[in-house]
Amino acid sequence: MRVYPRMRRGTFRRGAEAIEFALTLPWLLLLMSAIMDFSWFFFTTWCLSASLREGARIGSVTTANRDPASIATREATARGADFGLVWSSAPTAVVVGDAPQRRLELSAQVDVAKLIGLVPLPPIASETVVIRLEDQETALSAN
Repeated sequence: MRVYPRMRRGTFRRGAEAIEFALTLPWLLLLMSAIMDFSWFFFTTWCLSASLREGARIGSVTTANRDPASIATREATARGADFGLVWSSAPTAVVVGDAPQRRLELSAQVDVAKLIGLVPLPPIASETVVIRLEDQETALSAN
């Protein structure tokens, strides 16, 4: 019969903790990279949406003789440049409908750069904003 010297309590746990850490670390890193990739994607789509909303808002309050579609397109492009967006298709605006139900539709697409790339995400984010134009004929005739 072999006799082993008595060891302090918990000595055998040191190796088990290292193995547990080695098994959980890849999953933790995968989870963190997924959170970062999704956050970047949603931030990019938010920047796209915010720039289009701002451009559509500015275009909707301009007078009809100043071409609301071109003003909305110009403002959305400028706001997107402020956010650092890379346009895959530049913003395009169209005035649809007849007075008093005229509306401005502004749409665009941006390239979404991958931070880490472990999570499959769409490479392009697209957005369309629709806003009702102000009643411009009434506003012009009142002045």
